[in-house]
Amino acid sequence: MNISFFGDIGYTFLIDPAQATVKMWGTNKPSEIPQTKADVCRASVGADGISWNWSAWKWTLKPYPEGKTALVKVAGPFQNATAVFERQK
Repeated sequence: MNISFFGDIGYTFLIDPAQATVKMWGTNKPSEIPQTKADVCRASVGADGISWNWSAWKWTLKPYPEGKTALVKVAGPFQNATAVFERQK
C-alpha cells in the first residue's frame, strides 16, 4: 500500500475470530515479513466493515462477497489511501 512519504509498505492484518482486535504489522523490507513486532488494536464492526486505529491512522477493512479479497482504507495525517488485499490462509 503506497502511503505518502512512507512509500510502498507491505501490511499484514490478523483479525481475531471475535473481531474484537486486529493484529497488524507493516514493513518496506520483504525480508522482515512476517515481522514479529506487531501491534494489537481494538476493533469495531460496522456497515463499512471492521475498523481500528493504529497510531494516528484509522483503518477500515471491508471484505468483498467472494471472500478472497477486501478493500482496505487508511486515513490520517499525510494520507488517504485505499488498496485491495488478498486473504492468506
